[in-house]
Amino acid sequence: MASGELVSASQDKTIKVWNVTDGICVKNFDRVASVDVNCIHAINGVLASGAGKTIILWSVQNLLDPVRMRIGLLYGHQGTVFSLNSTKEGYLVSSGGDRVIKIWNLLTVI
Repeated sequence: MASGELVSASQDKTIKVWNVTDGICVKNFDRVASVDVNCIHAINGVLASGAGKTIILWSVQNLLDPVRMRIGLLYGHQGTVFSLNSTKEGYLVSSGGDRVIKIWNLLTVI
């Protein structure tokens, strides 16, 4: 995402990109998520969304292309993924109902 933008996901299966300066929705991806999304995080051109016990990776550039938008799935949690974040080194960090924190190197899984 560009500097000054925030990404949100909703139970209505939409992903929105917001300008944090003026609070305006600058992009709306209606019904992009094919599953319910618990949390979402943007890192290095990838959106990561927690859906149940799985993390779905989406290409920011291809969100409007239904064939190319989903670029990966990460499995490993035994409980629902509740939180996603990233480190300054670019790793994706997830935690969930299984009380486990996982650190993912996206360069090796995409």
